[in-house]
Amino acid sequence: MFNIKMAVAAALCLGVAAWAQTTEPVARYTFAEGAGEVVNDTTGNGNNGQIHGAKFIKGKAGSALRFNGETDYVDFGDAPGLKFTDTVAISAWIYPESVPDKHSQIVGRKESAFGLYQCIMLQSVLAWAVPNYRVYCSAPMGRKQWNHVAMTFNGKVLELYVNGGLRHARESFGEQISNDGAFRIGGAPPGFREACFKGLLADVKIYDRALSADEITHAFTEKPGLTEEEIAAILAEEVRKLAFTNELLAKPDTYDLDKRVVVALDFSGFGELPAGSRAVVALGRQGNAGALHEKNIELPTASLEASVTFTDLELLAGEYEVRAKVVNQDGQQIGTGSEGTFTWSKEPSWPDQTAGMKVLNNFVTELLDVKLPDDSEYTFTNPRAGWVFVASTAKVNTGARLWIGVGAKAREEVI
Repeated sequence: MFNIKMAVAAALCLGVAAWAQTTEPVARYTFAEGAGEVVNDTTGNGNNGQIHGAKFIKGKAGSALRFNGETDYVDFGDAPGLKFTDTVAISAWIYPESVPDKHSQIVGRKESAFGLYQCIMLQSVLAWAVPNYRVYCSAPMGRKQWNHVAMTFNGKVLELYVNGGLRHARESFGEQISNDGAFRIGGAPPGFREACFKGLLADVKIYDRALSADEITHAFTEKPGLTEEEIAAILAEEVRKLAFTNELLAKPDTYDLDKRVVVALDFSGFGELPAGSRAVVALGRQGNAGALHEKNIELPTASLEASVTFTDLELLAGEYEVRAKVVNQDGQQIGTGSEGTFTWSKEPSWPDQTAGMKVLNNFVTELLDVKLPDDSEYTFTNPRAGWVFVASTAKVNTGARLWIGVGAKAREEVI
């Protein structure tokens, strides 16, 4: 055991020495090319990548590479210069456009190796995987805005930073970094387990050492030259050129426990709207012409999306609809309106727990929080269609196991 500890200590010392020698990234991608089919490594180390579909977007003071979330990626192949053993770090500016339906690869090798990922079905939350060990970031990464993300591994601890702050850290139990699979940016070819990322990337840096908190904080201060306002205007113009349906789309999302309805508006089907154009959104019983609530907002000129929120709603359980239309300054309707339906649920209840229920944020409601030392069974009602997260902790003796059953009558039937 003594010899093993000494060997590990020696390896860590060698790693520290290596950091001092290689302070600069081993690869950096600024996407300043502006055109072409190759992403160039600006460090001069020759870690260049082949572009498959992704497009350059240029602003007044900077550039980025945009991925369509379906078939776009940059392939670096086996990339000997991007193979690591004990330490690695990745820093990148990320502008996600959507939430993926499966893990989407942002930068790195395949999911069981290492890299940054956008997590499946979550509001732009990031994940980083190292062989058989994953660290997830619990803080959201804002959609349609720049986020600085950095992952760093010093041989012992995995750390994940979002916008300059440490979001998660875990010990690795001594695994070495896996270099399985090709190194890619933006996703994997069709047919692979990993999905493609939808959004923009800027200033991607790869290191063969761990980064300090100060280095990551400094990187967060170096904002991309391509601004969010420029991106919004470029994407809006792109969509307008693709299709003119002259139709407004409205999609209601309900938050029964919070007594809110948020209506997402998509007016990408219109051309350039007259100055002062507004969206009028009415909420009422399904099938009834009258409105229980009505709101109107001025539509932004640099975007193709907006939202209207109805708060403090006192609605009976049942079927409802929202009716939305676009009008000009004189109140005359422009194009075709839209309707969307939703069901307002009865308030869920369960023995002795309704009073303790908590709305934690827009996405999470705490349904149950119990602290009992013995075997227990609980029944609850999910207030809306969606995932339910179950967690349990316990002090156990050596060899004992913690068992959680969902919808199971016996341990052998556990899900």
